[in-house]
Formats: sequence, C-alpha cells, structure tokens
Amino acid sequence: MKALWIAGLLSGAGLATPAVATAQVAPDHVEHIEHRGGIVEARYQVVTQTVQRQVGAPGPGGRMASLRCVWSVDLTVRREARLPSGALASRQLERPRVLTGTRAGWCKGQESAIAGEVARRTDRLRAEMLAAAQEDRQEVIADAERLHAGHREG
Repeated sequence: MKALWIAGLLSGAGLATPAVATAQVAPDHVEHIEHRGGIVEARYQVVTQTVQRQVGAPGPGGRMASLRCVWSVDLTVRREARLPSGALASRQLERPRVLTGTRAGWCKGQESAIAGEVARRTDRLRAEMLAAAQEDRQEVIADAERLHAGHREG
C-alpha cells in the first residue's frame, strides 16, 4: 500500500534541491454525521508528501562534512461526504510539516531511514488526520445544508 514517487535530483554539492516522495500511510477514516436531511457519510483519505532538501557540503579529505538532509512531511486529507440524496461534497485539507527531521549525509542515501522514521510515526499522522476531520465537521454540515437546500428547490 506504500507507493512511492520520487522526483528531484541533487544537481551539485552544497545545493539545496528538493526531492519529493508521496505515500498513503494511514487507512481511511469514516464519520457519520447527523444532518436534518439524514446521515452524511464523510470519508477521509490521507496522502503524505515527504520533501527532502540537501544542505551543506561534503568535507574535503580530513575535514568534517556539513552535508545533511533536511526533511518534512506534509499531510493532505481528502474528504468526500455523501449525502442521503446521493450528492457528493469533496474538500482537501492541507496540514504542512506535520513531521520534520534531519539526517547526516546525502538525501539519496537516507531515503529508507526517513521512510522508516515516518512509518514509525504513523500515530502522529493519524492524529493529524483525526484532528482535520474534527475541524472539518462544521464544513461538512454547511455543505450538507447547501446541497440539501438546492435539492429541495430543484
């Protein structure tokens, strides 16, 4: 279930060039929200985006290197709410930099270590998704009201 997409290449020592990886790491979350028109089913799907930035420079012979990989994970929560009428209301919620870290060395050489750290912290990603879903609850109700009103008039 972890599909990775990698883009970006390091173009030279000491240059900060982003590398991006995305993965779906948390299972869907479903909430049933009562509305005067019936029960609205809101389904949330999480997609992560890991951004890596190479900073510093390798050390010449006998000198310490400052080369490191600075990374962060952005979370996108995609919501689809289905009303009893069958209408669908969707929304995308962005949660930037929910995880951050740094690793010594080249980003390319740290990809699996970073992926492992992100995998160990799925509880944090899930907590962020649940917080986004909770914050979205009023928006789901507002969407349901608009769609319900439009359905009654049409």
